[in-house]
Amino acid sequence: MEEIKEFLKSIHPFDTLSSDLLDKIASSTQIGYYKENSVLIDYGDSADFYYIILKGTVKEIDKDEEIVDIYKDLEGFDAKTLIDQKSENRFETIEETITYEIKKEAFLEAINSSKDFKNYFFLGISHKLQKIKEQNRTKTISEFLSAKIEDTILNRAQIIDSNSSIFEAIKIMEEKKTQVLIVRKSKNYGVFTDKDLRKAILKNISATEPIEKLASFPAITINYDEFLFNALLKMTNHGIKHLVVTKENNIIGTLEITEVLSFFSNQSYLISKNLENVQTLDELKKLSERFFDMVKILYHKGIKIRYLSKLMDELHQKLYRKVFELIFNNCNDCTLIVLGSEGRGEQLLRTDQDNALIIKDRAPKETILNRAKKFSEALVELGYPKCPGNIMISNPYWCKYETEFKEDILNWIENPCEESFLKISIFLDAKSVYGKKESLENLKNIIYERVSDNFSYLSNMAKPILSFSTPLGFFNTFLTDKEKKVDLKKGGIFPIVHGVRVLSLQFRIKETNTIQRIKEISRLNIIDREFSEDLIEAFETLQSFRLKASIENIEKGGEAINEIKTEELTKIERDILKDSFKIVDKFKKFIKYHFRLDMVT
Repeated sequence: MEEIKEFLKSIHPFDTLSSDLLDKIASSTQIGYYKENSVLIDYGDSADFYYIILKGTVKEIDKDEEIVDIYKDLEGFDAKTLIDQKSENRFETIEETITYEIKKEAFLEAINSSKDFKNYFFLGISHKLQKIKEQNRTKTISEFLSAKIEDTILNRAQIIDSNSSIFEAIKIMEEKKTQVLIVRKSKNYGVFTDKDLRKAILKNISATEPIEKLASFPAITINYDEFLFNALLKMTNHGIKHLVVTKENNIIGTLEITEVLSFFSNQSYLISKNLENVQTLDELKKLSERFFDMVKILYHKGIKIRYLSKLMDELHQKLYRKVFELIFNNCNDCTLIVLGSEGRGEQLLRTDQDNALIIKDRAPKETILNRAKKFSEALVELGYPKCPGNIMISNPYWCKYETEFKEDILNWIENPCEESFLKISIFLDAKSVYGKKESLENLKNIIYERVSDNFSYLSNMAKPILSFSTPLGFFNTFLTDKEKKVDLKKGGIFPIVHGVRVLSLQFRIKETNTIQRIKEISRLNIIDREFSEDLIEAFETLQSFRLKASIENIEKGGEAINEIKTEELTKIERDILKDSFKIVDKFKKFIKYHFRLDMVT
């Protein structure tokens, strides 16, 4: 019985049950063996057990003899029959199958005794996803205890010779925006902090004196692969706020107590503050390199994708503004806009550039174009590759006067084609990050005024959501490529983003973020609240899977990707992904009906 209990504890939602309920279920569980083509539950049967497959495959067949689902190892069925006391479908083995069979009485007792257990079987995807995320958040403490210094963000080591003056040290601290300097004296190292400045004042030490008079020797060090918790203990024991971090006996940076304490809180504050203070592109590059580490840390902490997106959106906007200020010298003749996922506030990792520049009419265009090229090159240096479609301000097509953009938009509307629909979509997602927002708003209003009531144009614009099949087969199995991968963007993310975008255009919703658009669409009763919640959760789930795959691929030396190997997912992850694709398919059917896409040629 203990073996069965341990097995059930490893399977969701049985892991939500109390120990007493698990004992009752384990004692009411038996092993079943069935040959190929054996019927476990037939049409109209009242089931006696809840089945969990240990080995084998079972198919569920409806009254039209169509296979509606397939269950494999560690998957269970059929709670619905146990509740309804009558099966609508037939469950039949495809091959030799071994099962755990939980007696009806024990299963129903668990259903009636545990709200979480019951909700798993009877509530929608949004509830299931929330429960999974809540479980992930309970791991925070253990993650903190197992986190290492290499998992956090280090400050660059600022090393100064011991014979340097106190004035020189203060000057470096101000220029580098740091609170700690490492003082080198022969082969020994000490530390000078802003706290030590008070000593100079209290002891009336001249600023021309050597820094070693105030520095603390030796520097307290810690190895790069030590646990973060041990770093906190060492700081506490020594009553200090900084540690010098070493790797293979070489100094590689410093660790501050604020960064230790912020490891599982909002690290964006530290980076955001530094973004405001950088003065050169080199400094900006070093800071932007921290973005990936921050995303990785917060993702593993279990931060919701929508909140992580908001944090990164703020940082990306600040970075864009800072680059623009450095290149354009605070030019007042332009409005910088970001497009695509950046404009929607959904870019978590650095990907291709997507931006444009609206130039004030009669401003010196050639001068601005030259700076625009430098701007795009600067972003490349910061890790933002050039856009393969050349949609960036270094391309004169996306860097021109406001009147020229107005002419283009009117042309896109009056001459509808695939390229026109794409450019309208790009512009609808645009967001200004520098300059007068009114310039972009004026151009967008042209689109709303001329397209929102044009049902034919909207229908043709919505049609691309049917370009890619949802990667879920009739048998509830994933439709993968030869490498057993599914494309999350084509199969799920794009249909949601684009369908919601066209609905927002029709109903003049000015939001650019997909989740905010869905909320507005629901508020207008275009879709009901429950479906909007499911749609948001499905979207976030797909984004989360894509982020996880991208993080793993980047750590292997690759790039951000859209594909995921379904064979590498856990049972729960596969179920959640399938549920998400079902919601996507439901939304595509809604869009198809709403815009009468079956009539669009």
